[in-house]
Amino acid sequence: MFLVATMLMLGSFLLFYRSDYRYDIERERQKYENQLSSLVKKASEIGGGEDEIISILSETAGDRLKIELYDLNGQLLWSGGDVAVGIKLSAKDYILKGDRIAYAVKLSGSFRAKEEILEKYIGQYFWLIIILIFGLFALIAFFLNYSISKPISELHNRMDENPFKIKNFKKKYRDDEIGMLEKRYDEMVQKLQITDRQQQTMLAAISHDLRTPLTSILTYTERLLSGKNFDDEKRNRYLGVVAQKAEDMKILLEKFQEVAKEVDFVDDGNYELVSAASLFVSIFKPYFDEWDNVDAKLEFECEISEKIYIRADNEALKRVVSNILSNAIKYGAYPLLVKAKIFLRGNEVVLKIENNGRQVDPDKLSLLFDRFYRAETSRSAQNGGIGLGLYICRQIIEAHGGKIFAYKPWDNDFGIEIALPIY
Repeated sequence: MFLVATMLMLGSFLLFYRSDYRYDIERERQKYENQLSSLVKKASEIGGGEDEIISILSETAGDRLKIELYDLNGQLLWSGGDVAVGIKLSAKDYILKGDRIAYAVKLSGSFRAKEEILEKYIGQYFWLIIILIFGLFALIAFFLNYSISKPISELHNRMDENPFKIKNFKKKYRDDEIGMLEKRYDEMVQKLQITDRQQQTMLAAISHDLRTPLTSILTYTERLLSGKNFDDEKRNRYLGVVAQKAEDMKILLEKFQEVAKEVDFVDDGNYELVSAASLFVSIFKPYFDEWDNVDAKLEFECEISEKIYIRADNEALKRVVSNILSNAIKYGAYPLLVKAKIFLRGNEVVLKIENNGRQVDPDKLSLLFDRFYRAETSRSAQNGGIGLGLYICRQIIEAHGGKIFAYKPWDNDFGIEIALPIY
């Protein structure tokens, strides 16, 4: 918009200038033609000889006006005056003697240089030029305010808000530095909000998981301190419960200490190019038979050749599969049936793991990979874990340049898809 306005102003200036310039040229040419007609008429009326005609013409010739006299054969008889550098304007007419043409007269004049016209034009349209200049500066000020000052002021006001309470984010950003700044700020706020939610979830998880064993410890300790006479068997049983619950709390605390390391899971890993088929066959091989102490069965299908390679950390991917199958045991049906399938899709190797059992609400499927999120509503430490397994799976897969998500299969209860790029 700013550039368009500037071009319009400059265009109008040039248009007026060219129009005036052309008009002045035509007016100057007409002046020379009139002047020549007057000279020819005067020379024709005196009816004198060639010397008298030359005397009349020489009186008019000057620095910026050249006059030439020719006979009927086009031979130059006389020339006077000079034409300065510039645009040359000419006019031609004839001197009569009686009823016949006696001489031809050519008059040439010098039109003013462009600098002279421009000086005249600027003086003539001075106020219009001043208005155009002020209008241009006003447009520049408006453009700077609208495009830079106002967005930065709005962003500054947003920074004064509580970032954890911001809910409305822009859906479209400008394609310039201001738009990039707004986008990065919104991304930072969203990350802060996610981290805050995860911390709140972690605190709730710690509180709930420690409360259950702590309640048991307090209950049985109160019984032991109540002063009642218990036989040795009951006293030992109470002490055993207290000891067991204390051990459970110790294990929970050790797990939460591990969280500090796993929350920002970053592992350089030992990556190498491997055959995807061979790698996943070796990972699933221990589960081909019935699993120990678990009524479960695995159906495995591989549809890719040995020549399809991926860049992988073998131990990390084993951990991913182990976490997914552990969740299947926790939340799956009995008997448990797990279906694993590997196939090629475009430039990706895709692994799908599905099982029967508990379904997850569609709106909660994406939350399964958040830190400390647990689908187990009872939040039992024995059944639900501490909600890091699938989060770590996502970190590992993304470190491989892949994607992981949960879905509801059309013919099963729960599924997880992993896609890894091929090399």
